[in-house]
Amino acid sequence: MKSLLKVSYLRQAVFTAGFIAQQCRTDADAFARNVVQRLKHVQIVGPLLQCRALQNRDNDRQDTAKAARHAFESGNFSEAIDLLSGSRRYRLTRQRYEFEQAKLHQGIESSLPLRGAERVFHYLTNSLPHTSAGYSLRSHAVLRCMQSAGIQVAAVTRYGYPNIVGKLAANGHEKVDGVDYFRILPLWPSGSFFTQQDRAVKQLVRYAGKFGAEVLHTTTGFENALIVSRAAKRLGIPWVYEMRGAPEQTWLSRQPTDKRETAKQSEYYQAAHRQELEAARQAAAVVVLSEITKRSLTERGISAEKIVVAPNGVPDEVFQRRDSKLELRRELSLPEGKTLVGAITAVVDYEGLEYFLEALTDLDESFCGVVVGDGVALEGLKKHAQALGIEQRARFVGRQPANSIHKWYGALDVFVVPRKDIVVCRNVTPIKSVMAQALDIPVVASDLPALREVTGGIETYVAPESALSLAEGIRVAASLEHNEKRILWARTRAWSAVAQEYSALYRQ
Repeated sequence: MKSLLKVSYLRQAVFTAGFIAQQCRTDADAFARNVVQRLKHVQIVGPLLQCRALQNRDNDRQDTAKAARHAFESGNFSEAIDLLSGSRRYRLTRQRYEFEQAKLHQGIESSLPLRGAERVFHYLTNSLPHTSAGYSLRSHAVLRCMQSAGIQVAAVTRYGYPNIVGKLAANGHEKVDGVDYFRILPLWPSGSFFTQQDRAVKQLVRYAGKFGAEVLHTTTGFENALIVSRAAKRLGIPWVYEMRGAPEQTWLSRQPTDKRETAKQSEYYQAAHRQELEAARQAAAVVVLSEITKRSLTERGISAEKIVVAPNGVPDEVFQRRDSKLELRRELSLPEGKTLVGAITAVVDYEGLEYFLEALTDLDESFCGVVVGDGVALEGLKKHAQALGIEQRARFVGRQPANSIHKWYGALDVFVVPRKDIVVCRNVTPIKSVMAQALDIPVVASDLPALREVTGGIETYVAPESALSLAEGIRVAASLEHNEKRILWARTRAWSAVAQEYSALYRQ
């Protein structure tokens, strides 16, 4: 067994080395920035990498390549490709841009009708145990809840994962909590990007065929639909598309504020928007997380009859937990005798966490804050806390293991979701607040349609992007007594309840 494991790790190490070499040849600067982002919090290594990356950036005289990268990251793919036309040095970079552009126009195969299925095979972007984030946690919960409903399930992850994110799988088949995850792990990332896409289709067909799949199930983005729809056609089975968000809107939220209106007209945004709709149109059925998304799709011509709402859920066992806040705070080294307000989230710009910090300055010393999570905005947020003079009242504890995250929720008096008033936040329902409600923790959220829906309209809502409004909302929520409606609402979001939606979909 150990010898087989060593062989598996060696194969993956070879592929990873090949992938790194390919990335360096394709766009060394972008790859270096990605490595810095992943390792920046590692002591000694992180600061050294950051300094080196900055030095390289400052010394970079490849103006054409930089201009092309800027055009590409701004969604203007044709401009980026034109800038690199005729360049032998950046041939692979141009080929990558051409592939990304081609995906925006590739056809998505129409699905056969869905007529009931007992064996469902999933195609995922990432998964446990190598990635522990909202996407992988929902995927795992969906797979388990489908199992609990008596549906046979298994999943395969995208080409090269987890090697392409710097992780090694035990082998090509891993089992997590009784769920089978298969990996597409080639020996070497040879061939063009188009060839690799074709190989992903071929391997999906192989794995799904061996499983005896009666339907394929995949998730956003549309890149997954390109692969799954082709595989389903070869297998002669239907496929289902689960829309967990709007990738183009998330991309838009990362653009500079003063550039967003221009970015909306970019080649990427417009084409990706069309491709997401096309995936919904061609799938046998569409799973969405909210009524907001369902309405949006029906307004754009997708039949309501093919749309199933399966919201984000929480484990059923959460409702049995009533841990002592005092004991949890002692275990987690959190302040005792204070009103503890927290956010458990990916630390990115659109979460609006700067308003949470600013709200603390309007609250008296009896209020303390904690941010649980990691992300690109974390360092800036820490500096903001120092500038506000509240570094002693605001703690940043980074990302915490999924199996203990309930403790961080349970230690809170108030949970905040201060999202900004932008398109992605108005339309996409986050998973984070449901856990707080299940533990009877009052929620204060920006008054946005998606947040009202995901919290059942029974919590405290405040004006987005207003620290004063958020501070007042926190005061109100902190004074509230036990609310049975909160727990009753959360029970409708237990995974056992969500499982019924999937069961009805596949056994129709």
